Amino acid sequence: MGTARGTVTVNEADLATVTDAELKKSGIDMTREELLEAFAQGVKLMQEAGIQPRDRVRPVADQQPDGNWTVGLVCYSARTDPLMRDPPKGRG
Repeated sequence: MGTARGTVTVNEADLATVTDAELKKSGIDMTREELLEAFAQGVKLMQEAGIQPRDRVRPVADQQPDGNWTVGLVCYSARTDPLMRDPPKGRG
C-alpha cells in the first residue's frame, strides 16, 4: 500500500489479527473494515482481468492526496519486487 509515509505491505493473512490502531501506527489511514474492502476490490479486479499467479500482477491500494484510497493492478518483476527477495531455491 502506498501511504504518506511510504510503501507498507499488508498480507491477507494479517487481516485476521491487525487492529485499527496498528494500521494507523503503520501510516495506513483506513479502518480494518476499509482494508478488507480494499482486498475484496483487489480480488475482484484480478478475477475480472483473468489474472493468474504466473502473470506477475498483484492488486495494490494507494492513498490519494485527498485521502481516498484506490485499488489497482500492478505488474512486478521477480528481480525488483521486494516481496520476491528470498534467495532462489534449488538449482537453476
